[in-house]
Amino acid sequence: MDTTETRLNVKKSILVLNLAKYFGGASVRTVQMARMLQADGYSFCVVVLDQSPLHLQLESEGLPVRVTKYGRGDIRMAFWLKNLVNEENYQVIDTHNPQSHLWGLLASKLSGNCHVVTTVHGCYGEAEVGWRSKLYNAVLQWNDNKQANFIAVSGSVLRYLGEIGIKDATITYSENAVLPPQYTDNDPTVRELADWGNETVIIAIAARLETVKGIKYLIEAFAAVQKTNPQARLCIMGDGRLKDSLKQMTLDLDIESDVFFTGFRKDVPILLSSVDIFCLASLSEGLPFAVLEAAMAKLPLVLSEVGGLAEFFTHEQTALLFPVKDVEQLTSHFNDLINDKNKREMLGTQTHAWVSERFSAQKMFNQTVSLYNRE
Repeated sequence: MDTTETRLNVKKSILVLNLAKYFGGASVRTVQMARMLQADGYSFCVVVLDQSPLHLQLESEGLPVRVTKYGRGDIRMAFWLKNLVNEENYQVIDTHNPQSHLWGLLASKLSGNCHVVTTVHGCYGEAEVGWRSKLYNAVLQWNDNKQANFIAVSGSVLRYLGEIGIKDATITYSENAVLPPQYTDNDPTVRELADWGNETVIIAIAARLETVKGIKYLIEAFAAVQKTNPQARLCIMGDGRLKDSLKQMTLDLDIESDVFFTGFRKDVPILLSSVDIFCLASLSEGLPFAVLEAAMAKLPLVLSEVGGLAEFFTHEQTALLFPVKDVEQLTSHFNDLINDKNKREMLGTQTHAWVSERFSAQKMFNQTVSLYNRE
């Protein structure tokens, strides 16, 4: 009988492909799966871009990692991957972003005998415009035509895949999950890093600094909040293409001394435990790990009403939701929480309890390896 338990006992060799330039939710899931694959005795390796944050994170933990010398737009990537698959006898390629979906599938076809799992973390075609939107959709459709199996990390991603024609039978719904961080007495805090006093109320975001994350709307709302709540501070965790323009925006709004950019950090879950409010103002989302990490830190969540954020979280129960790009409503939510510590604590406690029960790392692992081991 081909049961899930039987399939989990068949351990194929896995090549995980994540060509991310910046560290986001896809990278978090990649690291978590690598930890669990190693603990469960799988033969696997993660292919990454040289010196990317994901590369450095995996290497620091002693997890199997291989660096490619080719760029994300270089077709030689596919042939290099094909050789790697054949030389080291990988049976499965698990891909984690549009470029990885493209080169991973092509490598599997060139190698002749390698199963593809396409893990989709966002609504790519909706988050992009013009030729990028069409290309990303086409890559996913090509994966479907070539019998790849899909993982959708949220209901919004599941809907999106259906809308672009991906067959339901090929999709496994496997929500992201997160483990609670392990704290120590020597952990840094945002107040220490930014040299802010204990009287401050810190709003934080952890995300790639990209347009889709809507960070400019967050900064606009924070500037408005500062007019009535000068004790408010904003901490922006992450790196990306918009770093310089976002810093310039804080200068233009004359709030630069109250906004702290951490850059890329490996210890985001630890730092989140030292702030007061978490916000994500995204224009499109699946189910971001950063939101789950913030919930595990018992933070009140202020989230744009899009994708998986609207799907999973309930207004006034597990988050404060606001319409996308609605700076006025976002400002109102911030003022509400800054001036009501009891509400912050109540909302954070409720969300922590719900997330702890709903999102299981072991379930995520079992669903993924079940696809890996599928005949």
